[in-house]
Amino acid sequence: MILGIVEILNFVEQNRGSAFFYTPLKNGNEKSYLFKKVSNSVICTDAKSIDDSLLEIEELSKEYDFAYGSIAYETGYYFEDKLKPLITKRKQKFISFHFFKKNDVEEISTIDISFKGSTLIVVGKGLSSHGKIVWHF
Repeated sequence: MILGIVEILNFVEQNRGSAFFYTPLKNGNEKSYLFKKVSNSVICTDAKSIDDSLLEIEELSKEYDFAYGSIAYETGYYFEDKLKPLITKRKQKFISFHFFKKNDVEEISTIDISFKGSTLIVVGKGLSSHGKIVWHF
């Protein structure tokens, strides 16, 4: 079954916590992954909670089949005594991890993803002088 890239990206845009990880084609056996429905999340916006968040991520990784996440570069300051004061009062997203059950992640053969005949319009601040980017595939 061929899936259009725009349909995949629209799904991700409309479903909080979902994500799409694309693997470019090389030999025809590559897999891409659509993370559909998040089961649990760990979001850390306070430097004082970094240790607790990392422990929670470790525990949840034993319970769930799939996860994706990000750790902000500045999170590393927390582990360096000289730099720690730079982030203790800072409010930002230091850690963000999302966990998924196996049946909520779809493995897609990359060869079955079509970029042809699609138009993707992204609207938002800072995207261009007109606030809109249009891609034609």
